[in-house]
Amino acid sequence: MSIFCVFLFSLLQLSLAGHSVEEWKQRSIYQIVTDRFSLNKDTHERIPCDPARFMYCGGTWNGIRDHLDYIQDMGFDAIWISPVFENEEGNKIDGWSYHGYWTKNLYELNHHYGTKEDFKNLVEELHRRDMWILLDIAVNSMALNGPLENITFDGVIPFNDQSYFHPFCWVDYELNDIEIVQNCWLGDDNLVLADLDTENPTVVETLVKWIHDVVEEYDIDGIRFDATKHAPIEFWSKMAEAAGVFTIGEYFTGSPTEACDYQNAGLDSFLNFPLYWPITWAFNNTGLQCEALATVISQIHSQCRDVNALGTFIGNHDLPRISHNNTDQARVMNAISFVMMWDGIPIIYYGTEQNYNTYHDPFNREALWLSKYDTENVYYKLIASLNQFRKSVQKKDPEYVNTQSTILKVQLHYIVIQKHKVISVLGNWGVHSQEGLTISFTPLGANTEDVYLDIISDKEYKVNQQGKLNVQIFHGFPVVLYPQTQDRILLPNFTPTLLPETTFIPSITITTHYVEPTYDVPFGYDMHDHPGGQRFWKSIISQKSSSTEKNPSPGKTLPILLSFFTFFLPIFVLA
Repeated sequence: MSIFCVFLFSLLQLSLAGHSVEEWKQRSIYQIVTDRFSLNKDTHERIPCDPARFMYCGGTWNGIRDHLDYIQDMGFDAIWISPVFENEEGNKIDGWSYHGYWTKNLYELNHHYGTKEDFKNLVEELHRRDMWILLDIAVNSMALNGPLENITFDGVIPFNDQSYFHPFCWVDYELNDIEIVQNCWLGDDNLVLADLDTENPTVVETLVKWIHDVVEEYDIDGIRFDATKHAPIEFWSKMAEAAGVFTIGEYFTGSPTEACDYQNAGLDSFLNFPLYWPITWAFNNTGLQCEALATVISQIHSQCRDVNALGTFIGNHDLPRISHNNTDQARVMNAISFVMMWDGIPIIYYGTEQNYNTYHDPFNREALWLSKYDTENVYYKLIASLNQFRKSVQKKDPEYVNTQSTILKVQLHYIVIQKHKVISVLGNWGVHSQEGLTISFTPLGANTEDVYLDIISDKEYKVNQQGKLNVQIFHGFPVVLYPQTQDRILLPNFTPTLLPETTFIPSITITTHYVEPTYDVPFGYDMHDHPGGQRFWKSIISQKSSSTEKNPSPGKTLPILLSFFTFFLPIFVLA
């Protein structure tokens, strides 16, 4: 980039009034796939919205605007929406670009979602409500319909010549080569995702100016960069600087070191994939459970520049929903509570609040209107209560969002975490947990006779003469405690209720069985997707083994039963 361009964009940067990282830490985000969230008012489905058909179902920006009450009443003050720019339409084999990730024209919006005025009206209404927008951007590649030998770049805007792209080669994850991941193409012979040459000065200057103009024209509050592992860190750093707003990257990896490198190099945040898998192990009652979760927490705390800026989640448009293969309400509630109360910016994928329980893409992209936007669902109420509580604590204790959580106690089936004055007791016992189950631990900064209130059950607990809290677990529900002595905290009105029990019916795409403890990769952790991940998993095993040798359980050893689902996490190359 020329010296003049650097100077120009430095000045432009100063003109942007984006919200700071510190301000974003106080927000919670609701993720939306625009085509599947809401139809226009008075519009009805032409055909049933079947995700397996890979077709547009009719969701629009106006539909989102019409249902902002539903989102805001759940306590969210930011939304992350799928990409908005014009896409390659698709084909009969790979389906259609309802998701927004097949970018074709960076200067036009996707007409399927509405007009430019509709999109601006959505952003304007969000800001009127003091809600922010996180815009998903997919610019690492441009989409073209195949077959490969017949593709032409004439219709790709603004990169309408092959010279703007890396030479053709298919990405092969099995080679575990970052240069191949960053320089080769995704897609298939029918729908090609041609890889932009993000080291080409012309490409970089064009995209840097474009991202600045997008933020300015549409008054965008934050940017989510898709597929950041497919371009060098230096490119994303330049894009983040030009955007001038909060930036969060998607780096699909299980390795804290790899993910933290991107934040340390310039992005404000990343989606916390290294934590995603341990959360599912812990609260789906699989793998090393809560102890593995504690290990990853420790690694992320030690390696990332700012853990409180990271995006914490338990599902998104590429991953199985937390309720898939887990019909136990209590475990789902514990997983949701972890996301809402742990360090970082909570992100909830649409439909989680309605207990949608589908497998990965495309099945996890259902139409939300089928739920009738039920605000009485226990998960909707739980999320609303935790959001309300979190924001009330932030208002009372501004340092809360920058406090790193401390693990007070961890065992195979539960973890106790304290963040500032908030204590979360979370486990995977399930709704059939034993009667009289009590967890004992020592809170930080507590005095004898201090009283803590569980905002979930509305029960009180007093610190005993030994300085400990003895907390009872009912039906395996989560416990979230706050000192009663702290005034001016708005406590939520939430009563947990048991849903009707359901029978687990395995997806036709998987089989389930139990196996002996293993040192191989656990459920949901595919090494082809995660360079360095095998080393990371072995480091967990090594630390676990070392800890066991130093601190053997009195009188017996603690067996680890690994429930292992025999499938690989798919490599999402098209969406």
